[in-house]
Amino acid sequence: MTLKTGVKWSGKPNNTQRRHPVLEGIQQRLRRASLINKDTLKLISQNINGLSTTNHHKREEIFHKFSNKKYDVALLQECYTYINTGSEDFIINNSTRFISHSQHARRGGLGFLLSTDAQTAWRNAGEYIRYRSIDGVTRISTIQLSYNSGQYNRRYHIINVYFPTSDAVNSTHEAMHEQLAEAIDECPPSATLIIGGDINAWIGTSQDWDRDNTTVGRFGISGINEKGENLMPLLLNSNLKAVSTFFQKKAYATYRTKKGETAGKEFDHTYDQFFLRSNDLKLARDINIADLADSDHRGISLNIYNTSKKSPTSSHRKLQRHSSKASIRRHTNSHSKRIIWQKLYNNQHRKQYNTSLTALLAQCDNINHNILSSAISSAATEVLSDSTRNRPDWFQLSKETLLDAICTRDNAMREFNCSSSNSSRSAALEKLRWARKQVKVTVAMAKEHWLQTTCKKVERGSSFNSWAAVRDIRGGLTGHYAAPRQSKLLKEDGTLSKSDAETGEIFCKHFEKVFNNIRPIDDSVLEGISQRETMEELGGAPHPLEVKNAMKKMANRKAAGENKIPLEAYKYLANANFDHFYGIIIDFWTHTNDPEEFHTAKLCILPKKGDLKLPKNYRGICLLDVASKVVSL
Repeated sequence: MTLKTGVKWSGKPNNTQRRHPVLEGIQQRLRRASLINKDTLKLISQNINGLSTTNHHKREEIFHKFSNKKYDVALLQECYTYINTGSEDFIINNSTRFISHSQHARRGGLGFLLSTDAQTAWRNAGEYIRYRSIDGVTRISTIQLSYNSGQYNRRYHIINVYFPTSDAVNSTHEAMHEQLAEAIDECPPSATLIIGGDINAWIGTSQDWDRDNTTVGRFGISGINEKGENLMPLLLNSNLKAVSTFFQKKAYATYRTKKGETAGKEFDHTYDQFFLRSNDLKLARDINIADLADSDHRGISLNIYNTSKKSPTSSHRKLQRHSSKASIRRHTNSHSKRIIWQKLYNNQHRKQYNTSLTALLAQCDNINHNILSSAISSAATEVLSDSTRNRPDWFQLSKETLLDAICTRDNAMREFNCSSSNSSRSAALEKLRWARKQVKVTVAMAKEHWLQTTCKKVERGSSFNSWAAVRDIRGGLTGHYAAPRQSKLLKEDGTLSKSDAETGEIFCKHFEKVFNNIRPIDDSVLEGISQRETMEELGGAPHPLEVKNAMKKMANRKAAGENKIPLEAYKYLANANFDHFYGIIIDFWTHTNDPEEFHTAKLCILPKKGDLKLPKNYRGICLLDVASKVVSL
């Protein structure tokens, strides 16, 4: 073996040669490649445009390529046999298993190819397979795999789809969407959902949709059609992502069409796709154009990580250590809808909130605290929610300018990827470099503008806004990120906790001692205190005006209890909505109804100074239900 650095050896390297940096790099790449092949699930999907039972050449080509390229699962569309209908199930060369079903002899039909490992995973899942037909054509098939042999612990719900073509009637497309939604709902909560196949629609890229649409990424072939617009609501409701649009590749086309009979112009489109849920998109390792057979459609291959939560590799252990540090703040990274309760400061949002709440409460007979809390949460989700991405303040202040610069950069990137000749590629590269530079300049200007605006708030704003601006400046331009905290605690034997369960157990024992620290008292001291005359009038039920004045005295923007409903939700209740809340206060006052939520506190643990491995250096704060605080005032 000869290296470029001049080091030569033959045979097995000695200890000195093993420590050579070049050899260490080669060995590291070999280990990484071995890990990828071992812990990656390789899938491929292709419309093979018919699978004749008499012409065995196409079948042999598909089986040979599947085995030679070491795929685990193949999703095949249009597996009709021209003659027969029904199912096929057989094993090729004692390794690959072929399963297919076609209800029509010359249309539709779906099939799977399973490797030896995939067959074992299929048996572990109970050999689950199901077909769905629409108007006499097999269009949806579902299979489940379960890798649970020691190192692996992952379950897959794989759906193979073949959508109707443009000449199908609307009822067929609607039935296809309904059947696919049912197949998605059958996916177990712990399984990874994978949808692949021929969707016969153009869904384009992120440039073709609104900015809130995150189903597609910024790569791929732009352009959408009516079928793509009809399919998009289903993808959004199922929280699915088109995987190929999130990877930058040289080619994306899986189908080529001709416009007109004499025009002679060909247009590329991406009809074949793989879809993953948003939370599973990080599992996608790579996606490429690949073929199993000669067809009018090209295939698309997807490689995803197939590792369990407990991976034996050092790289995955390092990732676990990093994630454990952020386990305390893991709940802050949620991408679900956020309720902006501060919108109630606006009269328009306040009226919409009360209108929605009144309509919800009108459907209920006996309104108690639990029903009112649920109705408030539903009304706030409808009126006050915000599903947009949580961006930093400097980005929000110059959002339009920044998005325009980013859009220009993305268009330049797409033009560079689509350029074919050297001259056009060179011009596109110069344009791309200029666009990237403009993004950097725009970001710098946006941050400077935010800093100047925030400083003006300190000088001219109210005391509350001034101190809020000071905290923003003190937090810096990245103040919206939470710093990771140490989540490992010392156990009684002197070792550190290894999981969140052990950490929670240590906290539980510590705060149980803190809250049950009952010290002895001398009741005889109370006898020395003179008893004053009892004022019975103070025990009367509060007036509605007294309840409103009590809420006015309470500060806004405070943490809520277990039901996550802050003071603003009760303070801005109007008319009949406030009457319902007042009735709950009166029922509690007169002992008619004692809500359990009034006696339940949410414990929040905040770090103090000192060694955070010791539970005594954490402060526990109990958050009570806001309605119970109103009664206490």
